[in-house]
Amino acid sequence: METIILKGVMRSGNVFLRLILNAIFNENNIEGVYPYNYRFFRDNISLNTTEGGKSIKDPGLHDYEDIVNNNILIIPWRDPRDSIISFIRTEYSKLPLDPMFPWKNKFPTLEYILENCERTAKEQINMFKIMMSIVNKHPKNHTLELKYETYHNDFDFLFNKLEEFFKIRISLETREYLKKEYSKKTIINFQKSMSNFNTFHDTSHVHGEHVWKGDNKWEEILTPEILDIINPILDPYIKKWETLK
Repeated sequence: METIILKGVMRSGNVFLRLILNAIFNENNIEGVYPYNYRFFRDNISLNTTEGGKSIKDPGLHDYEDIVNNNILIIPWRDPRDSIISFIRTEYSKLPLDPMFPWKNKFPTLEYILENCERTAKEQINMFKIMMSIVNKHPKNHTLELKYETYHNDFDFLFNKLEEFFKIRISLETREYLKKEYSKKTIINFQKSMSNFNTFHDTSHVHGEHVWKGDNKWEEILTPEILDIINPILDPYIKKWETLK
């Protein structure tokens, strides 16, 4: 049985894909036994697990270890300019609320984005370089690259891609169940039980303030000053994203 491994730069739809893959290949295998199993993010381990007084290394999503060649590698890519906004937004949500203006913590100010954009861009490009190193070493026939913008609002596009790559069938019943279970509306309602991005659900790993809208907003938000800072840093990442369909 081949193991499916999901790797991706943060804020690129990883949690959404993780939930879908886990549901199809591990939990709701309605179609019969697939010759694959998906390694879910925190299988048999938690943040507080220790062994002999030492913390056990989490085998999770952003641990960029080498991947065995016969594993299936799935990588989501998102426009890094939107990933930066998304990451900065989650960091902003961790700030203490102003009791007089609690709504102000929902989305970062331009000043806050400007202060944090260069650091965040450098973090993103470092993760991108690691991801490209993994992609370049892994067998092409065992690698599925997905463009976030094509699937985050289109479940059927994602299901069709998975069917084509894995040579499986995802029934209409399963598709409808997953659309309802993991819609943005469902996740947004679910995340209300958590105060901010510092808190998360232990099983799904959905954070408070995890989902905003998922739309592509950088052109509406980022100023020329900010773009002059981040575009040169992100150039190879942007070019890679532009090649995907």
